[in-house]
Amino acid sequence: MKNNLIKISITLIACLIINPLRTYAHPGRTDIYGCHTCRTNCEKYGLRYNEYHCHNGGGSYYPSSNETTTKRKSTDNRIKNIKINNKELIVTDEMAYKTKAETLDIDIILNDENATYEINKKDLQIGENIIEIKVTAENGSIKTYKLNVTREALSNNTNLKVLINNYEINFNDEINVPLETQDLVYRYVLEDENAKLEVTGDKDLKDDKNIVKFLVTAEDGTKKEYQLVVNKSDEIVYKSEAWTSIITTAVVSGGVYYYIKKHKN
Repeated sequence: MKNNLIKISITLIACLIINPLRTYAHPGRTDIYGCHTCRTNCEKYGLRYNEYHCHNGGGSYYPSSNETTTKRKSTDNRIKNIKINNKELIVTDEMAYKTKAETLDIDIILNDENATYEINKKDLQIGENIIEIKVTAENGSIKTYKLNVTREALSNNTNLKVLINNYEINFNDEINVPLETQDLVYRYVLEDENAKLEVTGDKDLKDDKNIVKFLVTAEDGTKKEYQLVVNKSDEIVYKSEAWTSIITTAVVSGGVYYYIKKHKN
């Protein structure tokens, strides 16, 4: 029995001498198998960078440069944000937008940066227009959004009202103002708020007869000019059979009075 123990002990010692265990004393935690990947000072320990090795007698593994990891491509083909002519819309499968413009400036942000989109954008016709937005995900799947655009016609409304002390002036009338009057005091109302008005001749009135011109430009470019005759005079009452009536209108500005002569009916 004693001889057998001696033989076993000798055999174990011989194995240790022939195959000594190598101990790696470099930093880094090991996994559950007692292994890890060398990241720093690898040559100091006889290893290659990124070499996977074990400290419990296991072998080493170094990944081949030909090995690749396959990434699953995204299926996300959704729109995250959409703006038309700087106006943000709520994203739905079908969206609606109204405009008077001939073209649209469409700005789109997708949910996935690897997705792409295309728009069958075209010049808009008056009335209903259908625009499709196709979003293609990274994996090739496609989602189509519909944009219903209504293009409204531009207005040709050139109607204008001119008022003095809240009295609406008839452009067939002539306005008499005192000699000391420099500027015509009035206010105006455009029937279409999108129309524009340019007034000339209402400042620095000259003695005697003045023609004040009101040029209205409609939204579609249509123009119409209105003219008002303004006389500077020291006359207060008009006595002539050429006129059917005399209307006196007080203007708030400094208690100045305007006298309006009306033409025959």
